[in-house]
Amino acid sequence: MNLFVLNILDKIISAGKCCKHVFYAALFTAVILSFLSVFFSYDIYRDTANVYAYYAREIATEGIAAGWVARVPMLNILLGSILTALGICANQSMIIVSCIFYIATVFSLRRYLELFVSPLQAAWGCFLFVIAPKLIRFSVTGLIDSARYFFLITALFFFFRLVRCGKMRDVVFLGLALGGITVSRGESIIMLPLLLGVLLVLPLFSQGSFSNCSWYRNIKNAVCVSVISAMVISPFCAVNYYFSGYFVPDLRMAEALYPQLKQKNAVQLPGMIKETSSALQKTGDTLGDFFRGSYEPYFLLALLGMVLLIYRKKWRWEYTFMIVLVLLHLGIYYKITSAYRYSLYVIPLFMPFTVIALTFLKGWYEKQFELFRAKKICDILLAACVIAVIFSQLYNGLEVVYSRDDIWKRQIASYIRSYQEKNIPSRRVRVAALRLPEAVFWSGGESVFSYKSGIRDIRTFRDFDLLLIPQSYMKYVLHRKDLIKLPLPVKCEYVLFKNQAPVTAGEIEL
Repeated sequence: MNLFVLNILDKIISAGKCCKHVFYAALFTAVILSFLSVFFSYDIYRDTANVYAYYAREIATEGIAAGWVARVPMLNILLGSILTALGICANQSMIIVSCIFYIATVFSLRRYLELFVSPLQAAWGCFLFVIAPKLIRFSVTGLIDSARYFFLITALFFFFRLVRCGKMRDVVFLGLALGGITVSRGESIIMLPLLLGVLLVLPLFSQGSFSNCSWYRNIKNAVCVSVISAMVISPFCAVNYYFSGYFVPDLRMAEALYPQLKQKNAVQLPGMIKETSSALQKTGDTLGDFFRGSYEPYFLLALLGMVLLIYRKKWRWEYTFMIVLVLLHLGIYYKITSAYRYSLYVIPLFMPFTVIALTFLKGWYEKQFELFRAKKICDILLAACVIAVIFSQLYNGLEVVYSRDDIWKRQIASYIRSYQEKNIPSRRVRVAALRLPEAVFWSGGESVFSYKSGIRDIRTFRDFDLLLIPQSYMKYVLHRKDLIKLPLPVKCEYVLFKNQAPVTAGEIEL
């Protein structure tokens, strides 16, 4: 038995020396993880329930006006709405869309890495990418992060190839990728002026890969990229202009310049008010989210790779560009808001540094054990450890698939759905929920306190059928005579009320 296991591990080690086998292993892993997520996910992330899947369903069932949200990137939602209109569950539709981008990134990443490392190293970089647990966690769950890093890596690949005097197809695909990243993640619009600026500056260099570049060629390429990107972005801007009056791909861009544009209907109850953070605390939170989102083991390896490149005097301008790109994003997240999943793009972006560091460590290991008699056994033991780490990462990343933490939320949703069928079967129940959008989504009801409309003052607001709030907020509604408490099917820290006298949808709240 032990001999059989050793032979299997030996074959795995041999297969790991073939770039084709390693790349196919990465692709196969991404496909399997996506399959498991699409068909076996039970829980739903709050942002997916509150925004992405919810509005994909609204567009599919109620029309574009009901589901268009000017303050979020709409690409994934629109793609998800198409699948939802075909009869697929909205959450499942969003998972399928995010998984497609997750799998597609494997192909783009391979070409991107081959600009800097060998094909075998590139293949291993793809494998490291697909097994990163934090990246799995947010790439196969209906969120929009996978689209962001797919377009980022694709854009960088065609950009780096273009500056090496590439062809017109590189210009076309670069423009498409830059347009895609802008409509998939609002803050990534900085990529467009940044890359165009670099294209225009390149002719100032007169050596290396820039020797054949010219002002005319680069200006022409920059104009073409701008036009193609504008063709991708403009339809989204036009719809936003129609609904909000601002020709932007994401209304939050306009809000950053004009704070008075923020939701007028949104209110902050005393329990919702967040304490203002100091500059030092905000910096620490931003850097902490960055470090966590870039996946600490990979990021530390990437730092080692940077040191090795500098020490060996093999640093290239592309590496500096990557770091500048990260610093710009850090500045944006410091200014607006930060979450660690926003930094997932760093994993594929810095993968050249990561695989360079791993290659160095592999060489160091082989040199140390070169004359060791039991090197073969050490190799096999090391391979066994690596396999154990890989499976532990996969198990960690798939937590959202096998988790059943949302059972009680679905039970509440089922109760709300039954209430609608018994009391208001002619229309959707209107649910005003605080901090529990998952229950509203699974119930199929209409979210009154939605991302689009904002939260109203529960002390006076009456335009709802059901009110679902945390128990800690009961003190704000105890004085109301129009609310009747309903028994929830599960014990939880939430309370459900029905409204005895809801106002009509067209009535104006004084």
